[in-house]
Order: sequence, then structure tokens, then C-alpha cells
Amino acid sequence: ESFVEAYNQVVELLRSVDSYDAETGARGALLGDSTVARVDRSLSALVLQRLQDDQVIEGYSGLWELGVRMGSSGRLELDADRLDAALQEDPAGVEAAFLRDDGDQRGFAVRFEELVSALTDTDGGALGIAGERFQSRIELANERIELIDRRIEARRVILVERFAAMERALSALQSQNSALLSFQSSMI
Repeated sequence: ESFVEAYNQVVELLRSVDSYDAETGARGALLGDSTVARVDRSLSALVLQRLQDDQVIEGYSGLWELGVRMGSSGRLELDADRLDAALQEDPAGVEAAFLRDDGDQRGFAVRFEELVSALTDTDGGALGIAGERFQSRIELANERIELIDRRIEARRVILVERFAAMERALSALQSQNSALLSFQSSMI
């Protein structure tokens, strides 16, 4: 049950970050990101995987034999009756189907842990690569912001100089106007 709940929480998280609401126009933070799709596909493939004959553990070749199946929405569903029957018949076999780590015979929980470790590995994992890609984009955006800031500052300096020159010219014109007015009044 915990396995199914944890898997479904991950699926919900993936759906929320890769979503689009047509009514509101709200976009998930990672809408269309290939890493989200890759993680989703990898997890789904592992849930649906049928083990090869030499990998079968205690007669279990897939999670569906333990009552865990993929629902229509991509969420896992648990058939509690089927799981209870398997636990009643062979509790050690069910435990081995999840936890065995013996060469080719690796339980479903072990396989999921390996997949999650591979995906989250900072050196070469899908999430590590995505993190590097996002960091690169952030650095590029920051460089662009700095360039724009420098251009804006250069433009501001030019405009301040032009304004000061215009103020000086206006002051000179006002001075000349005052001189002309005083000259005119002295002539009258």
C-alpha cells in the first residue's frame, strides 16, 4: 500500500508540473520538459515490466500478480484481495518479490530504488542532467539581464547628458531673452 501511495504521489507531482489548464491558461513549471516525460515513462515501464524467466522471483514475474496494476489515469491501483491471497499463500515469497537483491533476481522495490537512484544521480542521471541544463539557462538569462542593464545604463547616461545640455541651452536662451527685454525696455 505504501509503495502504491508513494508511486501515485510521484505521478501526481509529474502531472502537476507538466500540465496546462486551457480555461485559466495556467502552465505547469515544467510543461513540455523531456525529463518529466522520461521519468514518467521509466516509472511506468518498470511497473508494467514482465520479468524474464531467469529473473522471476518465487513465481512472480510482474506486479500485477501481487495485485498492483496500472489504472487508466496512470496511477497505480491495488487489488487488496489479490495481495491478501498472495500474502496468505506465501508471505516470504511476496517479501522476496519486493526485496530480493540477488544477481538477476532483484525485487520490484530494489528495481525501483535502482531506477530512482539512476534518475536522480547528479552525474549523468536524468534529473542531474536536467539540473545542469536549467542552471545553464539561468546563467545565460543572468548574462542577458546584465547586458540589458549595461545598455540601459549607457542609454540613461546619454539621456542625462542631453537633458543637461538642453537645460544649459534653455538657460542661455532665457538669459538672452532677459537681456533683450531689458534692452527693449531701456529703449522705450
